[in-house]
Amino acid sequence: MPKIATRKKKAETPAPIAEPESILELGNGLELWKVHPSSLREQDMNARAMSKPMFERLAQTIARDKRLESLPLCAKTDRGLEIISGHHRVRAATAAGISEMFVLMDVTGLTRSQIVAKQLAHNAIEGQDNEQLLAEI
Repeated sequence: MPKIATRKKKAETPAPIAEPESILELGNGLELWKVHPSSLREQDMNARAMSKPMFERLAQTIARDKRLESLPLCAKTDRGLEIISGHHRVRAATAAGISEMFVLMDVTGLTRSQIVAKQLAHNAIEGQDNEQLLAEI
């Protein structure tokens, strides 16, 4: 029986990580940036928590749709590109294998205390459903 020649598959080289880039100036020091999730730095402390099942659903949704539907808020600082709000979205995008995503970037030169104040303010934003409208929807 003749032998069938087989070819070895070449190892796939990972695509290079694109440099973060400003896409659009939105005004007042806020810009739309395209970044690789790994280029973003989390805050040293984040009091906001997300349950494992909720995080897994978020990562699955991002993987399925290949996009985020709510943009993280970040700041360009001397420490790099820091996440202010959206830590879980960035982690979920990473878990979903997203190689590029859009973020809102504050380029005004926020101080550490301004970043912390914005982080806490964003974490504190919660709404309540209008029960009557919820039932209609």
